[in-house]
Amino acid sequence: LHAELRSGLHEERGGLDYSVLLTARPPFMVRSLVQKLRRLAGQTPRMSILPGQGGTMEVAKSALRVLAGNYTRLGTTKVARVVEYAALFPEIVGRFVFIGDDGQADLEASLQMLGLTAPASGAQEGNGEVPAPEQFLLAFVAVHAVNLGATDEDSGFVVPERQRSELVRRVRIKYSPLSVERSQTDSVEGEASVPLRHRFFYFENYQDLAKQLCDAGWLNAEQEQAVERAAKRDRLADPLKAAMLYDLKALRKALNEWSMSPSQEEWDEAELENFSTAGLHLPSVLRTHVRLALPPPEARRLVLRVRDVKVAGQYFAADTAKPRLLWKDLGGEAPIGHPHARALRALTKGPNMWATAWESAPGELSIPWPCDEVCREGSRVAVDVVLDTGEINQVGRFFVVLDDSAGAVRHGGVAEVDIVASRSGPEILPPVGELHVYISWEGNVKTPREVLRSATIAASETFVHSPAGVLSAAAFAATGSFR
Repeated sequence: LHAELRSGLHEERGGLDYSVLLTARPPFMVRSLVQKLRRLAGQTPRMSILPGQGGTMEVAKSALRVLAGNYTRLGTTKVARVVEYAALFPEIVGRFVFIGDDGQADLEASLQMLGLTAPASGAQEGNGEVPAPEQFLLAFVAVHAVNLGATDEDSGFVVPERQRSELVRRVRIKYSPLSVERSQTDSVEGEASVPLRHRFFYFENYQDLAKQLCDAGWLNAEQEQAVERAAKRDRLADPLKAAMLYDLKALRKALNEWSMSPSQEEWDEAELENFSTAGLHLPSVLRTHVRLALPPPEARRLVLRVRDVKVAGQYFAADTAKPRLLWKDLGGEAPIGHPHARALRALTKGPNMWATAWESAPGELSIPWPCDEVCREGSRVAVDVVLDTGEINQVGRFFVVLDDSAGAVRHGGVAEVDIVASRSGPEILPPVGELHVYISWEGNVKTPREVLRSATIAASETFVHSPAGVLSAAAFAATGSFR
């Protein structure tokens, strides 16, 4: 939406157009906003942030108001900042727009901004007899309806819909719509049916705002559709977030959804970077997973047996390192009475709880099958590796998924897997180790070699009892008799 609203300035200023983040927060409280709102910067990229007042006392007062949720004075500060900033660009008078929400005094501030005026672009000062013409400083303001989550009592909106509709009606009566000539913007193709442009909008999401702006003539139909496509992309899963969580299933799904997006040519820089970075991380995420091929129907138990572990550049045989493998359903609860549950929960220091922690001999996990944690839709299983050094020493973890694609490990196979830190972070870190784990299914299950041997024996027996087999046997006996 920001790109579409800046489209006119983009051509006029050679791509040096940019959005301005207006906040009453003091300078030290806006540093995190640079990364958080970088998508508004456009492809240049460029964005301005106008913080609140400086000075020790003013900074302290503003910070206290923000922390206490008192935004009334902050709204007044925002209005003052708009006036100061607009004075730097007199040629854009009448083309500024303000987009805020109704949660931090932006609603009150926006109503004040609608009445701000300034000399029209290119107007000369009056000669004492005829004053210089003035026009509204802002083309329009739009207020986002904040939703805190629906409850049994209300819809969750800070301002209910009925109250919003009444406010829009009263504000539009007080501040009349602009004609196309007074709006200081180019007319929109097919705008004959939209002679006036409203200046106050209340919206629930950006698709809603784009439609209202199109109905009022501020955007054309093509621009509205571009905003709608961008909103749909915003609802897609974030592939980079999935990569940071080492979630192979979610990462594959997200990459597939984005690759199937019909509007790839409209991706902004952040979307392109997220997609490409997540794709580069896919091999690393893949190496942290034991991908199990679908087991045969007769399987009743899954066994994971460590052969060796590499930590800090040193290899340890399983019988030397004696690693313990702890099976964790991410999001479950700790099993009652597990001897290491309390200590391991203290190590993770996160919201995830232990669901099951199957453990038998050192370096071995024996899991009853079918296993709900693996088979359940959307489930994630981590296997934490703990070395037996006299006290709990958590090395890291790897993950287990069912995956019948190429490279999946079958009964009797060995998986080489990277061990990563147990806590995810803002980036993919190098593995802390690696291990080889032998996979077997119990319950009258045969390895591929055993299956092939059985098939060969069965085929031989069939051949012997066939007419051709009998004839071959008779010929062999005749040859033996001749000798």
